[in-house]
Amino acid sequence: MKNWYNKGFVLIETLIVTSFVAGVLIFSFIEFTSISKSYEESFKYNTVENLYALEDIKNYILSDPGALNAINSSINPDKIIDITNCSIFTSVDYCNKLYELSNINRIIISNNYFDIRNISVDDEYFKTFIDKIKGSGNQKYRLIASFKNYTYATLRFGDNE
Repeated sequence: MKNWYNKGFVLIETLIVTSFVAGVLIFSFIEFTSISKSYEESFKYNTVENLYALEDIKNYILSDPGALNAINSSINPDKIIDITNCSIFTSVDYCNKLYELSNINRIIISNNYFDIRNISVDDEYFKTFIDKIKGSGNQKYRLIASFKNYTYATLRFGDNE
């Protein structure tokens, strides 16, 4: 009789330990996949190099009165401006060189509070990045760029009046 109770105890103990180990492994797997996804995104979205490139573009826009006037006059809460072709800048050659050195594939400006998820883009990854952007802050405009190495960045600028 004593032997029968020992076998039952070992069976129950084994089931409890197995359930506990399985629970810990499942929890670890879920946490690892979450961390892995965040780690991969940190190498694609808003990298330091890309943010510095957008800062250079922002400074160029702010230093070019013609570009700033074109943006102020043509942008409204429900519109974006594609500035990839440098048509709003006074010096198109300088703009093209700046884009080339920054490896910019496409760059757009939107109102910071415009629902940019409705922007039509061909690149699926660019669309995924745009869907992650939230309209916040007290700046008036937002630069959104796609780079040739399939990374993406965004930067807010301009004070609200």
